Amino acid sequence: MIRDSAYRSIDKWAIGHHYPMIPRPHTWRDLVELEPRLGVLAKRVEQAGCGCRRRRTLDWWRKWESIKRSAAKLVGWHVRDELLGTSIAYEIAIAELFGRFAGSRRAGR
Repeated sequence: MIRDSAYRSIDKWAIGHHYPMIPRPHTWRDLVELEPRLGVLAKRVEQAGCGCRRRRTLDWWRKWESIKRSAAKLVGWHVRDELLGTSIAYEIAIAELFGRFAGSRRAGR
């Protein structure tokens, strides 16, 4: 898995350096427990995706960009929380939200 290999390389890099270890990645459920507004956003995303199933349309891309901006306020580098403020947390959230928006995942995964 890409996520595992990325963390192995970070672990190798961190050995011998005096930096705190980067927290391990979370699951979607862990992220929602830390930031409940992600769950609310996910429900909105599913509803938005139901009305816009055709990809590559201008409306689809506009909705998706709006979703990403909303998610970036809750998870990612701009968040001050040590666990929510990581790239891995952002990637997990975006992957889950995209799956819900595109209709390829069921809720709660």
